[in-house]
Amino acid sequence: MLMNGVCRHLGYAEGRTPLPLENVKTDASIAVNVRMETFVRKETFTEGTSDDQARKMGGVVGKSESPETKLEAKMVEAMQHRASKGTTIKSFNSIILKFPKIDHTLRKCKAIFEQFDEDSNGAIDHEELKKCLHKLQVCFTEEEIEDLFKACDMNEDMGIKFNEFIVLLCLVYLLKDNATEFEAKSRMGVPNLEATFETLVDAFVLLDKNKDGYVSKTEMVQAINESGERSSGPIATKRFEEMDWDKNGSVSFKEFLFAFTTWVGIEEVGDNDEHH
Repeated sequence: MLMNGVCRHLGYAEGRTPLPLENVKTDASIAVNVRMETFVRKETFTEGTSDDQARKMGGVVGKSESPETKLEAKMVEAMQHRASKGTTIKSFNSIILKFPKIDHTLRKCKAIFEQFDEDSNGAIDHEELKKCLHKLQVCFTEEEIEDLFKACDMNEDMGIKFNEFIVLLCLVYLLKDNATEFEAKSRMGVPNLEATFETLVDAFVLLDKNKDGYVSKTEMVQAINESGERSSGPIATKRFEEMDWDKNGSVSFKEFLFAFTTWVGIEEVGDNDEHH
């Protein structure tokens, strides 16, 4: 029954074999892998990604590993510092197995998002973001707030949607990696949120083998190889393409987060999904 549903979701006729699900045995993990397989099919991941979209993700067209804004430079520095502490995650498979728990925790942030979306238009504007950061007692300069807003407003509609809000909160957590500055559990009312963000940081550190603040395709292949997957090369290439939004050959933490939210289905959250 489950596999028939998976086949239909991928556009296959029942009885035909869908794309590889990489031998993940749990129903929850299979559902996650379906999202990961179909994610790369979306228009935003076509070869036609524009130069503007590439720059939007913080990359320079035709050039990799070169921070374009002060904010991205700080993110790279923060990630390098965090990577020096190591990671508790042992393999890419262990990341996949954490998807259901991460999904559950992140969806709890919907109520927080709606709290700061004061005009209830489904997006947080610049002024609402400033109030949000003030409420969280996180201090950013006006320039940093502007950079943060632009970095997370992926479709450039001057508003932060829910999945973009998740990315924004995790970036804030990375940049303000201090319990006294970002006490998510007590201030935001979402148990395990800090632990979830830490898991996301840990996952990126696992992939960033040379600790330069970016993930390359070679590093992704190495991570998949270490998981003992068959046909690790094609699998790693597909995963890397899903993460490399600006197609510049390297993946920043921000790009990783946007891919991750889609892998676990965060962008699919609707008005009736708060209690998913």
